[in-house]
Amino acid sequence: MKKWLPILVALAPTYLIRFTIVGIPTTLFELLIYGTVVVAVHRDLGKQQTANSKQLLQQWLIGVGLVGVGAIVGILVSTDLRTALGEAKAFIIDPLLIAWLISSQLDTDDLLNLLGWYLASAAVVSLVSLGGWLANASWAVAGDGRLLGLYGLE
Repeated sequence: MKKWLPILVALAPTYLIRFTIVGIPTTLFELLIYGTVVVAVHRDLGKQQTANSKQLLQQWLIGVGLVGVGAIVGILVSTDLRTALGEAKAFIIDPLLIAWLISSQLDTDDLLNLLGWYLASAAVVSLVSLGGWLANASWAVAGDGRLLGLYGLE
């Protein structure tokens, strides 16, 4: 898992690969997150919880509970339920799952490696953006002159 999580973080731009499963819109990155969570939970079921992991779980429950209440209220007051549910999934559930994976599966020493992979991913996206701009590609630049890079391919 320690070797996979940095790669997962580097694959963040795969959220641009969108499709639907049983009528529910999703992205490749979301499926990678969910698959990683399933594997991590399966691997952790056989391990005994230490006092530190129990304390971390209690701390997480308070924060996640508060965020969950806020998300539920936001969904309930929304005029567009489908959009509200999609935003809750993309902006609340997925980041919480990644944060849990990182905090439960990695040590402090592993965070630099994780950051390196994230920066490598950002560098690739930046180079593609710059290359598209230099090539004067229509997908690379917005009408107001902003660089879109990979995000213009949507």
